[in-house]
Amino acid sequence: MDEKNNLLRPIWKKIFKSALILSIILFILLSYPRIYGLLGPGDVEMLILVNFLLMWILPFIFFSKYGLKKIGIRKPNKKIWLLYSFLLGLLLSFICFLIGILLFDMTIDNWYINISKQILPEDFSSEYITASIVLIITIPGILFSSVGEELFFRGIIHESIKEKKNKNIAIIGNALAFAGIHIFHHGINRIGSNWYFLFLSGSIFFLLMLGLSWILSILKERSESILPSIICHLSFNLMMFITIFLFLIE
Repeated sequence: MDEKNNLLRPIWKKIFKSALILSIILFILLSYPRIYGLLGPGDVEMLILVNFLLMWILPFIFFSKYGLKKIGIRKPNKKIWLLYSFLLGLLLSFICFLIGILLFDMTIDNWYINISKQILPEDFSSEYITASIVLIITIPGILFSSVGEELFFRGIIHESIKEKKNKNIAIIGNALAFAGIHIFHHGINRIGSNWYFLFLSGSIFFLLMLGLSWILSILKERSESILPSIICHLSFNLMMFITIFLFLIE
């Protein structure tokens, strides 16, 4: 490949040889603080936010101008993709909510119940819900995670695999990475020093995240831009918080 058409900046290309090697290393390094922030003591939860912010920054540190364009940092080929993506994200999230309620009701096996326990104080109840509290809790989850994860999974990981293999392998690869890390949001749990896996609901949630990642990748590929996948992810998280605050907090 011509030097000017490399995904990585010249200095990083010399060190890592390929963007795929770099993306694997970054995935491993970013996974630890996220997992520790989710399952460690309460005073390390900020590590999750730091993780998302790093995902925002990393493409601009390691990727060339050509690489940034290849991962989709450009306008979509049709603006209508942005509207479709927003509506699709709302729909997909509401479907996830319905599946969780129908299968597991208000138990810890319901993924949105489990996620709400991760983002809300232990004694939080519906009487504490105010506009300011909702904004403080939801803005990081809606904005930081949506942009960060799309730049990293549908951007860095997807394009790095695609450069070495092909589009279909890239979609599968970033989906496995995306669903794998989300198992620590619901599936793998810890109480005290005891670790356990919610096998049935965790497996279903893993499959739902695989499906979501596949759809986000298709949006990016067909629109030739990462913006639709960001918008879809953003609206997915928005609907998740809406259903949590409206239906799942007693």
